[in-house]
Formats: sequence, structure tokens, C-alpha cells
Amino acid sequence: MPTFAETRTLKSLEIIPALDIINVRWEIVTTKDGVPINTAQDHVSYSNEHIADFEIEIAPTGDTLANIVAGFSEAAVKARDELQVQLPALKTENESLKAQIAQLQGTQPSTTGTVTMRQARLALLHAGKYHEVDAAINALDEPTKSAAKIEWEYASTVERSSQFVTLLGAALGLDETALDELFAFAATV
Repeated sequence: MPTFAETRTLKSLEIIPALDIINVRWEIVTTKDGVPINTAQDHVSYSNEHIADFEIEIAPTGDTLANIVAGFSEAAVKARDELQVQLPALKTENESLKAQIAQLQGTQPSTTGTVTMRQARLALLHAGKYHEVDAAINALDEPTKSAAKIEWEYASTVERSSQFVTLLGAALGLDETALDELFAFAATV
């Protein structure tokens, strides 16, 4: 009577950390009286909740825990290295897409722009900072305080690069990025 046997060999182990998935590829060889009669491939994905199933299935293969851990480590290092290579391009692409969106919306940020005081006041109101301006100006030392009051009350435009904007921004707790965003918004209202 012929004897049939099936042998499973672990061929690859792929870890996808972002999805908490382990992909395993097996080679399954069926033998009849010790002679291979069929070879097949099997692919199984294990989610984080099914790691115990993975451990049960891999134990009969004869692989040692050290081999499995080495496979995990190798896959993790490979994934990290691939991400490090891709990261600068992804950051550049992200910035490019942000700039394209801003341009399509007509809100291209400009650090050297000029807006009307009406636009500046509306942008400050939108950012929730308008009602803090008088207190921020009054907290400045003389003669800066008087100059800032004149700018705030009588100027018809305001430039992003002006000393007034820098002082008032700092007094309102706005960093350079926040000021750029405020000016970009102001240019749209």
C-alpha cells in the first residue's frame, strides 16, 4: 500500500508593521512512498489577533524560534530601511501637494506679502486673536508701544516682513509658521 506524506516548508516571512500583519508563504510537497508527486504554494496572513494560530502552524515545520525571530528582525530592518529611503521623497511630495492645493485655492502662502489692515483684522478675528491685540500692544514697552498703536490704528496695509508684525505676533504667541498661515488666510478675505 502506498504511503502519502505532506511536508510544509516555510519559504518567506513578511511583516507589515503598519497593518499588524504577518504574511507567510509555505511550500507544500506531497510525496508518495518518499517520491515528490506534487508541489504547491500556500500563502497565509495573520493579523495581530491570530498570532497564536501562526505559532501553532509554524511549530511542526521544525523551524527554531531563533530562525523565526531572525526572520521577523530581518523583515523589520528591511521595512525600516525602505521607509527611510522613501521618507524624503514622501515629504517633498507632501509639501508639493500642499503648495498645489494652496495655489488652487488661491491661498499660496507668502512670507513677504502685504495685506490691508481690514484683511489683517479679519484674519486675526478668524484665528481668535483679534480681541487680544489691544492688550498685547499695551504690554509693549515705550516707544515701541506708541509706534505699534499708530500702526494698528492708522495704517492702511501691513507687510508680513514688518517689525510691527514680528512684535505683535510674538506678543500674541504666534510663531513664524502661524504668521505665514495668518497672512496667507488674510490674502483670501
